[in-house]
Amino acid sequence: MGARKKSAPPEKQVSVVLVTAPDEAAAATLARTLVDERLIACANLVPKVRSIFRWKGVIHDADEVLVVMKTRSTAVDALIARVKALHSYTVPEVLELPVRASFGPYLDWVWQETEPEARVDRRFRLKPVDRIGAFKIAIDAFGGVSEGVHIRVDMNEYQDGTIWRFPDGSGVCVMNERTDVAPQDDFEVELWAAGATRAEALQLKVMGAAASAGVSI
Repeated sequence: MGARKKSAPPEKQVSVVLVTAPDEAAAATLARTLVDERLIACANLVPKVRSIFRWKGVIHDADEVLVVMKTRSTAVDALIARVKALHSYTVPEVLELPVRASFGPYLDWVWQETEPEARVDRRFRLKPVDRIGAFKIAIDAFGGVSEGVHIRVDMNEYQDGTIWRFPDGSGVCVMNERTDVAPQDDFEVELWAAGATRAEALQLKVMGAAASAGVSI
């Protein structure tokens, strides 16, 4: 006799999330990204799903790939937002199916694999400051949303800068010269990401953007 199913305790609810993708390559890229970012524990790709639907008044009959994702229920909102950011469709299908019961060890595994990674911070200085405009344009190409910041360094000193926030929760902050002191020839960069691997990858992108803008460490 097989192992009996075990009801999920309220603090460990798991959901199945269904997403359709236009082809297998897009589905695989989406699944790998979400597993890497620990938003899902795993994904099953079901190819050649025939989808018949109405879109903008026209009935379509198309081949798609169904991606069946498993994650903790508390991560579903973040997962939906991330799928929307990554997906090529204007209105992607993202449907949550709550799981009423699960084999206990599998339930534990899903929670273990979707445990958020700790934030990793990196700080360094770049120069010369007169190239900061080109550097910021290069970072804009990453596709983040930028916002200006103005902070007090200590009791009487202020500093201006820009923060870029990316859909996966990572970010880059570039602080310009302090407004109350003589200009220097460098500026501060701070970046953060979930886990050392993604922080390292983001730092390499930032350094590449700096090199393309004629900026050095």
